[in-house]
Amino acid sequence: MSSFHLILGVAVVFCFATGSIASVRSYRDTANSVLIAGLLGVTTIVALQLGGGWDTGFANAIWISILVTLLLFVAFGVIIQDARSLMALLMPYLAILGMLGLMFPEVTGRGLTKSIPVEWVLSHIILSILTYGLLTLTAVAGLSAMIQERALKSRMIGLYPSVLPTLARSEFFETILLRISLVVLALGLLTGMSVQFFTSGTLLVLDHKTIFSIAAFIVVVGMVLARQYIGLWGRRGARIAMAAWLLLTLAYPGVKLINVVIS
Repeated sequence: MSSFHLILGVAVVFCFATGSIASVRSYRDTANSVLIAGLLGVTTIVALQLGGGWDTGFANAIWISILVTLLLFVAFGVIIQDARSLMALLMPYLAILGMLGLMFPEVTGRGLTKSIPVEWVLSHIILSILTYGLLTLTAVAGLSAMIQERALKSRMIGLYPSVLPTLARSEFFETILLRISLVVLALGLLTGMSVQFFTSGTLLVLDHKTIFSIAAFIVVVGMVLARQYIGLWGRRGARIAMAAWLLLTLAYPGVKLINVVIS
C-alpha cells in the first residue's frame, strides 16, 4: 500500500467517524459534507485498487462494499428523504469496515478466470455486491427499528432514538430493502450457478460461500413471507433480517477474512 493510499484510507475512516458523531448530534450539514467527502475518498481508493485489474482479495472486497453501500444509501436517501436519518447507524459500521480494509491492505486474491464468459462473471460480481449493500442497509433499518421499539417500551428517549427514523418508518424502510434484496439475491444465485457450471460443469458446489448464500436467501424469503402473511414485525423481525445480513457477511467478506487469518 502506497503512502497516498494509506493517508486516503485513514481520511475516509475519519470522515465516517465524524459523520456518525455529527448525525447523532443532529449537525446535518456537517454530516452530509463528510458523507460526500467519504464517498469521493472511497471512489478514489477503489479506482486505485482496480487500476491493475480485478482482484478478489479481502481489502478490495471491503472498499468496494463500502462504495456500493454508500451509493445505495445516497440513492435511497434521494428517493425517500427521511431515510437519511439512518446515517447515524451506518457511518460507524462503515468506519469499522474501513479500518479492516486498512489492516489487511496487501492481501490479494485471484483475478478473473479467462475460461468463463466475462459477462457472466461481471454480472455475478455486480449482483453479489449489490445484494450485500442492500442487506447492509436492511440490517441498519432493522437495528433502527429495534432501538425505537426499545425506547418506546422503556419510555426513555436517548440520543439515537431522537435522530433515527420512527419505528413505523424504520420498519417501512426495512421491508422495502428486504424485498429488493430478495430479487437481487435470487439473480445473484442464478448467475453464480452459471459461473459454477462454466467452471466445473456442475450447477452447484456446496462450499462455504454457497452454503451461507443459500441460507441467507432462505432467511430472506421466510422473512418476506412471514411479514406479509403473519405480520412478523418489531424486534423479532429485525433480528431475522439482521441474521440474513450476517449470513451474507460470512459468505462474502467473512470467508475472505478467514482465509486471510489462516494464511
